[in-house]
Amino acid sequence: MSRFSSDTDFIKPVADLMTSLFVVFVLLLLAYINRSYHETKAATVSIRDHLYSQLQNAHIDTKYNTKDPLELLVPIADSDLEFDLAKSELKAGGMLFLKSFVPRLAHVLIDGPDSKNIQSLIIEGHTDSTGADESNLRLSQDRSYQVLKFVLNDSGLKPGERDFFLERASANGRGERDLLSENSIPGSENKSQSRRVEIKIRLRSYEQRAMTASADRMKSVSKEPFSNAPE
Repeated sequence: MSRFSSDTDFIKPVADLMTSLFVVFVLLLLAYINRSYHETKAATVSIRDHLYSQLQNAHIDTKYNTKDPLELLVPIADSDLEFDLAKSELKAGGMLFLKSFVPRLAHVLIDGPDSKNIQSLIIEGHTDSTGADESNLRLSQDRSYQVLKFVLNDSGLKPGERDFFLERASANGRGERDLLSENSIPGSENKSQSRRVEIKIRLRSYEQRAMTASADRMKSVSKEPFSNAPE
């Protein structure tokens, strides 16, 4: 038997072994990724559900966003803000409502254990389908901006609370894009409920939380004194 044949007989079992080990590694990796995905999803859902309970306990109407598991929705009825027809200026009743509502919302979002997990707050204006689409979009944008401006400047937020909102809050108008149906009947419209301002509370994803935790650990390590530093 030639040396070439002997080498070939040796290499083939080794190659088969390496292939088998690689397959096992890939399967273990996939199993780990799948487990991690379900664990992180469960952790995110737990944070969302806890915040939902905290908001409800503060008597703040809150809904789950069925389109996004990282978001909670806090709808504010048009009747609470008391906008005049086709107008965006806040009236006395709307201001009074926000002065009562915003501090309660801030207390839950900022003083609660979930504050570090909140990525953004989007104040969205919505209209019903009455009128032209372009004017409805502009009206919803103006109303959401007026609410945001009042929240930041006149709602009674403490300096730290205002900084929290400044870092995370923004205003957006949706016009008549997200109409609410009448008794969940497809194609119908509940005009009074469609006219609203909605606060979207978006939570940070697991990846964002992990990156922040890693950055915090690195900062902590960098601040530690060198134990073996020369005297």
